[in-house]
Amino acid sequence: MKNFILIIEDTTELWASMKRSIKATQLNIEIECVATFNEAIKKISKKRPNLIICDYYLPNGKSGLDIWKYCNSNFSGKIPFLLVSGMPANQFLDIVSKQKEYPPFLSKPFTINELKVMIESHIDNDYTLNTKAA
Repeated sequence: MKNFILIIEDTTELWASMKRSIKATQLNIEIECVATFNEAIKKISKKRPNLIICDYYLPNGKSGLDIWKYCNSNFSGKIPFLLVSGMPANQFLDIVSKQKEYPPFLSKPFTINELKVMIESHIDNDYTLNTKAA
């Protein structure tokens, strides 16, 4: 059975490029793309993905963290989640510095190999959150 990855990205060229990159990894994966928070929630409600790859910045004042929080609150079990953005990793860490948990983050641009490693680590293993020591 194919693993299912949902890409949430509002820029068509970027999600098309990401989809091509994932297909180039030659992993047995079904890929669908949506652009908004509402489209993502509707898609996840119909078909639970094995992994969500989500851009940080989304339309209508929503962010990838909003989707991650919604999924953790409204769906049973954690859905593996990878947040991607053009922002530097240190800026992302500043944003989540007051949170106890946050999803893994991959800074754009990334290589096909970096993406493949992230996909394999999230699909093949039990999902673990980045957590801060209390």
